[in-house]
Amino acid sequence: MRGSPFPALAQRLGVADRVSFLGFRDDVARLLRASDLFVFPSRYETFALVVLEALASGVPVVTARSVGAAGLVTPECGLVLPDSEDAAALARALRLLVEDAPLRERMGRTAREVAQAHGWAQMAEAYFRLYERLAETPLGSWSGAR
Repeated sequence: MRGSPFPALAQRLGVADRVSFLGFRDDVARLLRASDLFVFPSRYETFALVVLEALASGVPVVTARSVGAAGLVTPECGLVLPDSEDAAALARALRLLVEDAPLRERMGRTAREVAQAHGWAQMAEAYFRLYERLAETPLGSWSGAR
């Protein structure tokens, strides 16, 4: 990862021997499927398609409420942190999932089901229904999607 500041940061933090920076990859789906869990406690993301990709790969997701896709993450398929800045809560979530393989496996199976319910065809149909509903609403009374 030439030009990235993160390898040097990992070195300064003393974790360089435990962190890998893979750079651009064209096998992300394979990497996700090989993972035990996916962690994305971003401070802010409007949707973060990567959360849906992780769910589709069948891995439990740990994310924060500030991630738009957090609405997809149910307690059956992952954990949503109320505050992305709460390192102790993140550590507890990770410890729970790392130490409980049966829970991870159940969440992974459910994660896949959640993702399948939000595939391209399902989302296109939902948007189509929304547009139809909006088209039937007189312009003067429109106040956003309902």
